[in-house]
Amino acid sequence: MKRLISSTVLLFGILAINGQELRHSANGESINYVEMQERMRSYESSHDLEKEKGWKWIKRWEQHYATRTNARGELVDPAVFLREAEKQVSLSRAADDADWLPVGPNVVPTPANGGVFHGISRINCVTFHPTDENTYWIGASQGGIWKTTDNGSSWTPLNDGLPILRISDIAVDPSNTNVMYACLGDFEYNGVALNLDDRKRHTHYGLGLYKSTDGGQNWSPTGLTVFQEDLDYSLMRRVLINPDNTSEVVVAGFEGLWKSTDGGVNWTNVMAGQLMCDLDADPDNPEVLYAASTYVSTLGEGTARVYKSTDFGDSWETLPSGIPSIGEVDRIELAVAPSNTSIVYALAVDIYGGMHSFHRSDNGGTTWTQVSDMFSPNILNWYGGSGSGGQGSYDLALAVDPEDAMRVFAGGINAWGSDDGGMTWDGVSYWIDYYGPSLHADQHQFKFNPLNNRLYVANDGGIIYTDDVQIGSWADADSEPNYNWPTEWVDVSSGMQITSFYRVGVFAGNGEYLLCGSQDNGTFYKNNLGEWTKIMGGDGMDCLIYPGDQDQVIGSSQYGNLMHGQNFGFWDVSQIAWSIQDFEAGEWTTPIYYEPTEDKIYAGYGNLWVADADSPSFWDQLSDFDVVPEWSYPAPASAIAGCKDDPSSIYFARRLWHSLDLESEMWVTFDGGNSWEDVTSGLPASLYFTDVVVDNVHGTMAWVTCGGFEDGMKVFQTTA
Repeated sequence: MKRLISSTVLLFGILAINGQELRHSANGESINYVEMQERMRSYESSHDLEKEKGWKWIKRWEQHYATRTNARGELVDPAVFLREAEKQVSLSRAADDADWLPVGPNVVPTPANGGVFHGISRINCVTFHPTDENTYWIGASQGGIWKTTDNGSSWTPLNDGLPILRISDIAVDPSNTNVMYACLGDFEYNGVALNLDDRKRHTHYGLGLYKSTDGGQNWSPTGLTVFQEDLDYSLMRRVLINPDNTSEVVVAGFEGLWKSTDGGVNWTNVMAGQLMCDLDADPDNPEVLYAASTYVSTLGEGTARVYKSTDFGDSWETLPSGIPSIGEVDRIELAVAPSNTSIVYALAVDIYGGMHSFHRSDNGGTTWTQVSDMFSPNILNWYGGSGSGGQGSYDLALAVDPEDAMRVFAGGINAWGSDDGGMTWDGVSYWIDYYGPSLHADQHQFKFNPLNNRLYVANDGGIIYTDDVQIGSWADADSEPNYNWPTEWVDVSSGMQITSFYRVGVFAGNGEYLLCGSQDNGTFYKNNLGEWTKIMGGDGMDCLIYPGDQDQVIGSSQYGNLMHGQNFGFWDVSQIAWSIQDFEAGEWTTPIYYEPTEDKIYAGYGNLWVADADSPSFWDQLSDFDVVPEWSYPAPASAIAGCKDDPSSIYFARRLWHSLDLESEMWVTFDGGNSWEDVTSGLPASLYFTDVVVDNVHGTMAWVTCGGFEDGMKVFQTTA
């Protein structure tokens, strides 16, 4: 049997247990970032993360906001983000004549050594032109809006005026495609944040709904962006335009459903108090809308329900879907059958991220039948559907074949299909390439283009389509040698420069050589010919190229999983830090650097470690920092740096941890690690030290940057 079998306990489910207790502390105050951080730490201390699934996206959120709190570990007024984003947009427009050129990757990197599992970045949504099958728009999680007019052969960015590049949905006016709406934000981290500082911040912040009247060349806020400054929910999930009256727009977000009758200037909250997670229209009758709300288990808030409107959102009724409204079901995804719009489907996610149940209505939502559950099988699981859990609060997709109302396709980590209206399911793809070319993991939207019936998939790897989606067989995959999934996919992600990079390493001998660690898609290597290759898997983190040899590199994935790569015409990659990881923890993005004078590799875990560059699997410990009692290991390094002309001068920043009252520390050695001095005095220890740089000549001169929202506490220098 090729398929991996794993018994996993999903962190999201651990956090979800006793949601009401998570929501309020003993004194009745709402839970905040610090408490959430402590729950994550507690989970890490009792689980081997190498053997668990479903936790990485939560850790990404935690790490993102570790540098975006104030000195007390509290998240700041979200209006700060809006003001700063608008300021940066103005600055970038003023600098249009600057000599900056995109470097890439602008093509999906070729996988090293003939592998097939690859991608370029996460895409959340796709929207089609009403009359031209080759024209459509995509929204990237961190890369903005892009348009193609030749079915993905080339792409054009449409991001001028967008203060952030997180996109959850796009709608195009069918009578005038120059008019567009975009939901700014990244919905897919639903529920991770818990309650933060008495503000119900469920995800990465959003900026509401923006509008363009010139085909995306320029964007401006609509009336639904003012709520960011009011500390209300900024995240909009879905937007629909009434094709019969395009001045009417309905938006689903985390403050309910909103409707505008004047093209987005003014809005009415037509359903308040519900956390909405989906919105769909009847293809035959645009006045008929379906919506779904979510019960966010980590908050103990909201209700999981399905709703219907017959007047384009003016009024709504709750449908008897049979889905438990509180305590069992988190997110719901809906789909209406184009060939028979009386048939409506609802895929319900349980509070552990796995499939709870699948429901169908054959009469437009009047009555419903539960046609399958997590045991038949769990289509949101990582493998063949036999286990529990999944990532349904992060990745969820549902679509119905345009010509066959009983043919349904669902996506979570993998893709699944049903030929009998959801009663039975089988595999369409698997996120590991054991069975030939397949879809990248983590599906975010399935959408058939009504002009040609192609199925488009937006996932963590990019945008992919097929002219003929076929359902395969997990039984055959487990029993037949050389089994391949039958669907042939076409990846059209090339041409968009949307990759989310954590770190970039530059070759000292020629800046055309780059090594880049990317979220979701591994570590990419770019040579001097502009060719990109994926050489390492996982989430790519900190990385470097040997100064004297562009064919030797160090890459990493989260928590300091270091890898050494050598290019012999093929990439030979091996893991090199097991001896450290057995008893010390690295930061989410563990810092590393190369010291060229003595050809040493330095890595910052709980202590500073060094290895010879020509044998980087053998490490020596250069410090002995105090253990954090709650962890049984030292606080991980957030940044390290050495002096070029004085290699014995090294700076080591230890990260803060608000929930343990653990402050940041800055240490320095001037004798290569034989002795260390705490030089934190004068630095804002209540903030996260994001980077440190040492003067090339004078080891006593250094600069440190601080993440956090405290005025005047950004960059500090020492000359002592």
